[in-house]
Amino acid sequence: MSTAPKDARIPRSQAAGYVTSPSIRVIVGQAPDQKEFFVHEGLVCPRSEFFRKAMKGPWTEAQERKIDLEQEDPETFALYLELLYTGALPTKEDTELYAPLSKLYVLAEMLMDDTTKTIVLDAIQAQIDDGPEKDHYCFPEPAAIRIIYKGTMESSPAREVMVKFYTDYSCGEELDELADLNEFHYDLVRSLITKRPRPGEHDLVREELDDVKKELRDVRKELSSVKKELAKKTEPRLYHC
Repeated sequence: MSTAPKDARIPRSQAAGYVTSPSIRVIVGQAPDQKEFFVHEGLVCPRSEFFRKAMKGPWTEAQERKIDLEQEDPETFALYLELLYTGALPTKEDTELYAPLSKLYVLAEMLMDDTTKTIVLDAIQAQIDDGPEKDHYCFPEPAAIRIIYKGTMESSPAREVMVKFYTDYSCGEELDELADLNEFHYDLVRSLITKRPRPGEHDLVREELDDVKKELRDVRKELSSVKKELAKKTEPRLYHC
């Protein structure tokens, strides 16, 4: 059975307007691994405050239309452009599941791209949620946590995601590789203290459950009595002549 051809037409108002905008030359990394990229200004500037500011005003970057990102990783920047242009993150088959996403989050933090940060956090959460389907949880590798903690501020949502996962699922075996990461251990301890049960808390809950059970038993008795009364009232009456 042949399928109908896909109609690619859309209203002109929905066209990607950035394709006619000028390109920005971006030099990423250091020799010998340095790479050159080009990105449409109309695509990257609405997303990144860093690029938006660099392209405005009497800056050399704006005049030469060139930005140097020598301290950044070319592979991570390529992944960033992949996301910008396609809306996808081709990372599912990576051996290190979380490290590429962590690097991308840190890059987005530097570029002041909140949209990308949100997308990356959603991808990290999706990777975590895949665990039950595979009968095990795949922990963010220590390298990924190290990347997040070295590249983000104290209140970073990415830190919260990592800490929450270790709080909920870790048995402690992975922590040896993070022994020197004091900030992570501090956040983890604080999270565990917040979630731990207080002395007597279980007893209080148990008492409340017992009270609820007793109330349910009383309700069942009342319902049983009502049913019996209704049954008596609805019994057929025999009349003798």
